[in-house]
Amino acid sequence: MNAVKGEYILTISAGDVVSTDPDFTMENLGLGDGFRPLDTWFEDANGNKIRRERARNERKISNQTMPRLAFQIFESQLSALSLQEKAEYPTCQYEPGGKIYKGIYPTVEEFRKQLNSIEYLTYPCADGSQFVIYAWNIFSTILFVKECLKRFGNEGDKFVLTYCCKADDEKDDVSDEVIESPLTNEHDLNMILYGPPGTGKTYNSVNYAVAIIEGKKIDVITAENHADVLKRYNNYKDQGLIAFTTFHQSYGYEEFIEGIKPIVSYDNKADGKKDIQYDIMPGAFKSFCEKADPKVKSFDDAWDELVECAMSQDGKFTFTRRTNSTLNAELKDENTFVVTWSGGTFNTLKKERIYEQWIANTYEENTNLRGGKRWMLESIQAVIDAMVKQFGLSANNGATTEKKNRVFIIDEINRGNISKIFGELITLIEDTKRLGKPEETTAILPYSGKPFGVPDNVYILGTMNTADRSIAQIDTALRRRFSFVEMMPDTSVLEGIEVEDINIANMLDIINRRIEVLYDREHTIGHSFFTGLRAEPTIEKLATIFQKSIIPLLQEYFYEDYKKIRLVLGDNRKNEKDQFIIEKSNVYAALFGDVDVGLDDGFSYEINNEAFRKKEAYRLI
Repeated sequence: MNAVKGEYILTISAGDVVSTDPDFTMENLGLGDGFRPLDTWFEDANGNKIRRERARNERKISNQTMPRLAFQIFESQLSALSLQEKAEYPTCQYEPGGKIYKGIYPTVEEFRKQLNSIEYLTYPCADGSQFVIYAWNIFSTILFVKECLKRFGNEGDKFVLTYCCKADDEKDDVSDEVIESPLTNEHDLNMILYGPPGTGKTYNSVNYAVAIIEGKKIDVITAENHADVLKRYNNYKDQGLIAFTTFHQSYGYEEFIEGIKPIVSYDNKADGKKDIQYDIMPGAFKSFCEKADPKVKSFDDAWDELVECAMSQDGKFTFTRRTNSTLNAELKDENTFVVTWSGGTFNTLKKERIYEQWIANTYEENTNLRGGKRWMLESIQAVIDAMVKQFGLSANNGATTEKKNRVFIIDEINRGNISKIFGELITLIEDTKRLGKPEETTAILPYSGKPFGVPDNVYILGTMNTADRSIAQIDTALRRRFSFVEMMPDTSVLEGIEVEDINIANMLDIINRRIEVLYDREHTIGHSFFTGLRAEPTIEKLATIFQKSIIPLLQEYFYEDYKKIRLVLGDNRKNEKDQFIIEKSNVYAALFGDVDVGLDDGFSYEINNEAFRKKEAYRLI
């Protein structure tokens, strides 16, 4: 790809696609990942230009602006197509030499029946219907735009896109776009549960984790009593089969993979001064992966038990953690131990050194010991022999324990700096690159200098809030390595819940349909906010939910645009006493006197706390 970060011009006509970028090719539309759009327009043979008439909350320019403009120009012609013609309409090419994706769908649900991806574009039509097509980077829908010109355009019509290279550290800008994923299979190694707030993403991560470990379909687990599933989940967590972390803005590679961390201790001096040393410490994910390899886990278990029991081997030596005044500060290291011989002499052994020898099955001699005696060879051999005899370990092929599925859960995965946290794991987490796969790959870690790979029995399960604008932190390289499972509001969960004859499921459905019109479907309200009403179906409980959860969420969604919030809650059609938010006209003369303050007549808004405990206020939503 051209390294010059200048501006390029892409021109699409019915018969050709050309770019001022010499490296552009229709055979590699994946190159679009490295560029960002600057401007786009439709131009007829006379030079007349038409730009996108943006919908509500749509950005001025994005990866989806050009195909949206094509929908705008040819909306009537596309609407007139038959269902079969729409189903066969070419829209996108995913990768060089890859399949051509087809289909203009009427709903996201219909789209996802054919393609399990969240990398789609939705276009609202004037008649209230919509178009949904597959789309991801700025080049991905060239085929769709070209087809529109070919079928419906006049001679000389063209679309023009100007674009430039992304900066090296630039994130994909997807604030009005959605995220791509490959086709989802049952229990993909890398999955993300995504959806609006309160749709049960974290709740369902429990179900998915148990299903993965037990090798069952997710439908089987969700049909069970959740309390029983949660109990098994906690048991698996206690066994080390499940780990949980939450990403945030300050979370980094050092916490996730490995880093250099200080170890503070006190020396033996009377003044009690601190002794600070630095050591390379594994992060949460690296530790989890090391334990996922049964050979490593069994070695750790065996080692710990040997130390705990101070095991004797044929009366020749004792393996123990006792201190000795003649030994140096190495004994402060919990992974350094003492071998005491029957004659009273001793040697120190490091766990790491024993493990290296155990794996390699070579026991090197070390003559740099007290008096030049060769104790290291005999010590290592004796310890390994003890492990083989006591725990069934083999120095040649590792442990004989069962290999089990493990799940590493990352809550709020989109809130972290993904590139910084994952580092070289971007490649290592791929299905085909996992340890145990034909193309298994390892990387040399920068701190320890040791090879590291991700076992094929480690599943990564993330959750992502689509209403969180930090979704832009998810870069393209990571998206392609994850499959996505959508979690949307499910009012069927609330069926049968009534509060003083108020049908909670119907009420939430109406609220969400209004939010979809005024904002979008990614900012609807999840059903889990109301599930507590099943155990406590009172107006007081409902009032608490609205005051502490629903109203603050709507204020965040609409940036305190109370006119829209009133529309969502139906306050514009209620008597003032039943309105959650009261609209009051501003009388500037009364506020400021006979002075021209340069303001149009406007309104002030007041939250009516009394309405939250009136059943009529909810019934009239």
